[in-house]
Amino acid sequence: MSDTTQKTKAGDNSVIVQAGIVNMGSSINDIREICQLIWDTNFPKLQQEAAKVACARAEDLISCLMEGLGKDRFTHLDHFKWPRVQNDLFEAQKGFALSDGNNDLKLLLVDCVSKAIEEDEFSFNSVIFSEAIKTIPKLRKNHFQILAILYFFYRLQIRATSLDIVITRTEEEVGKIDILNADCSQKHMMLLEYLNCIKVTPFQNRLENIFRMKYPGFFSNGLDQSEMDSKFQNNVPKELFMPCVNDSSKIQVRFLNEDALKFYAPNYSWTEGEIVEIKKLIQTNLQPENEVRLKLEQYPLMKDILKVWDKDLAINQMTSVGQAIAHTYLSMITKLGAEFSL
Repeated sequence: MSDTTQKTKAGDNSVIVQAGIVNMGSSINDIREICQLIWDTNFPKLQQEAAKVACARAEDLISCLMEGLGKDRFTHLDHFKWPRVQNDLFEAQKGFALSDGNNDLKLLLVDCVSKAIEEDEFSFNSVIFSEAIKTIPKLRKNHFQILAILYFFYRLQIRATSLDIVITRTEEEVGKIDILNADCSQKHMMLLEYLNCIKVTPFQNRLENIFRMKYPGFFSNGLDQSEMDSKFQNNVPKELFMPCVNDSSKIQVRFLNEDALKFYAPNYSWTEGEIVEIKKLIQTNLQPENEVRLKLEQYPLMKDILKVWDKDLAINQMTSVGQAIAHTYLSMITKLGAEFSL
């Protein structure tokens, strides 16, 4: 750290990044000092008791962040010299200092800051995580639950060999989110929309349609063997088809969905044109939505989830900021392994 002393005043709604003071090192002590300097320089002066509480919470968050650094959590410690990262640190400190100081909020902010630090300085994701850090302290647990369930159904897929396995895994993960006990009333949805976490659409995206599009292989009514013989000129590739799961007299593409096809396609010598045709076949002759819903309703917990979705969630889509917050929250409560992407 430099011994040079500088005094700088910040205007309203601005954050001072003391680049002239900090000689960036790579040690955790250097980074802790940067965090403290950013806090001392930017946070407004409060009355004694309020200042004591705010500073204690800011220090608590810094300690949690440093603990992660001590465990080699971050691979880019040099990123702490970037103005964007220093501003993210201050926003997290400020948000936590002004909160009720609960531990889950602290861990969520630390996780979000850690994701922001790992991003390139001017990447799109870095902008999204910076906005998420400013938004998280304004939210409560039920808001995180709402965002998490939207992200789970819209963005995540479960690899499985049967619908029973998909539903079992879904019920396990949804149980961790605890959406059935979350307050999804209109006032909370309006707050999420105001904070640019969700956007309300004029149409309903029903959960049975989401399952139908994500897992078409489980809802196929099958294809006629004779039609496929004609389509492939009596040279139907055996590796492409299997007996239909819902009608043993027919066949279907053996890949559950397009993601599975993309994963396995390099093992075969199919042309791009053939892959396009296979994608079409995966989506051909699927069960209608009402039949898919009846299948899902056979599982008691799924039946309750469908009701909550229809009542409160079906007309909502996620923004990039909402997705970043949801991904961070899911990573914390479910040990989600998937990387964040938009």
